[in-house]
Amino acid sequence: MCEDEEIAALNKSNLADMICCPGGPEVVENELEGPLGKTMEWRKNLLKEGMKGFIQYKEEKPVGFVEYMPAENVPLPIKAPGAAALMCFHWVKPSMSEEEHLESERKLVEKAVDATSEEFNGLAALAWDHPIHFPISMMKDMGFREIKKDSQIHLVWYPHTDAEPPEMIKASFEPRHLSGQGLLAIDQAFSNRCPFSIHNALKFRSWIEEIDDQRIRHHINVIDTREDVFKYSVSPWGWEWIYINGKPLKDIFHLSKEEMINTIKEELERL
Repeated sequence: MCEDEEIAALNKSNLADMICCPGGPEVVENELEGPLGKTMEWRKNLLKEGMKGFIQYKEEKPVGFVEYMPAENVPLPIKAPGAAALMCFHWVKPSMSEEEHLESERKLVEKAVDATSEEFNGLAALAWDHPIHFPISMMKDMGFREIKKDSQIHLVWYPHTDAEPPEMIKASFEPRHLSGQGLLAIDQAFSNRCPFSIHNALKFRSWIEEIDDQRIRHHINVIDTREDVFKYSVSPWGWEWIYINGKPLKDIFHLSKEEMINTIKEELERL
């Protein structure tokens, strides 16, 4: 580690240094809006339930973090008695190459692997088919074993003992289908764990409200706790999704306002 870099254990006093909390570079650079302070409240609650982690500083400025906690309490669809579960990890990317960015995140995840080696029987995590965000390729290179795959989501496992590997909670949420009543059900979910999710939830809601059709039955589900995860789990797993009369709206993060509104209007015409 360079002389101008420091890693500090995550605690209540430095929680505000998370790069995705209000005022952090992830929030400021992306001009996110909404009650973003709820990301702090969410983490304060999880600290009480055993969440730990590390914050990376460079020239005394926070640039990255990693979080983990006992799997029994984690708000992820993971069953792993006696294990820890890796939560979010991220490194802000101002001018780094993709390779440097991944290497910085890898070091943070390695820190979590080492920190859980004595207290837990292993470290479970969810990895994605994505080149730079929770990439499955990086996790496998680090020694995580793939246990199960559900579309683009992978349950992976770094054992510290010979304990049984983790399991994935089965999807339990049944989206509404009201076409038989001449209505359009829109089921939406988001989580206060992520400022992007808060921002998107408000944005999507405002777009839907603009349509102003009395046949729309719109409901938003919040996935913040482990209980919420059990209640609103879908396949593939995610805490941010939209179903229209039982059908998932694809690739919502890249949909324009026009595309979403047109999709909903087309579904209304089919009623």
